[in-house]
Amino acid sequence: MEFINGQTLEDFIKENGLLDEYHAAYICYEMVNAIEFMSQNSIVHRDIKPGNVILTVDGEVKLLDFGLAKKESENTLSIGDEFKGTPQFVSPEYIRDDPLDFRSDIYALGGTLYYLSCGKPPIEAKSAIETLRAHLYNDFIRMEMRQPDFDHDFCLLINSMLAKEANERPSLKDMRTICYKSLSRWREDSHS
Repeated sequence: MEFINGQTLEDFIKENGLLDEYHAAYICYEMVNAIEFMSQNSIVHRDIKPGNVILTVDGEVKLLDFGLAKKESENTLSIGDEFKGTPQFVSPEYIRDDPLDFRSDIYALGGTLYYLSCGKPPIEAKSAIETLRAHLYNDFIRMEMRQPDFDHDFCLLINSMLAKEANERPSLKDMRTICYKSLSRWREDSHS
């Protein structure tokens, strides 16, 4: 077993405050690589959340806890199974027990980035059941309303990652492009 010297993103924002756009784009860019690798191996993580992503002391981003991961071809739930996952970050298709692919992890990553940047999950409700129902039927407060200083395209990226329908979410390539644009803009601003 590997020891990873760092802290979860959940703990990171408790100590350092919410992520700015640069750090959110960096986390997103690195997580796109992880999701792409899992997708190439037909694996869906099913539990991407701030507590399952570590930022190492060297600045690397690592995805943890593959306890709920499954092959894309496996069912997510079956009769008699209890729901497993973190209600604040699960995709609508996971809740509906539809077939899953990497786009379900994109949804969870969108929720994670939203939380890390805004301090609240995109969907809030009083109970786990209400939260799951809200993922299916309720709209969230759009990213640009919570973080008006973030680049418009980056806000649209996170909003689109949280689309209710998997086929409306961005491709990994588009995600990488928008993250790179945000990272480049921040680097240029810091040198001017």
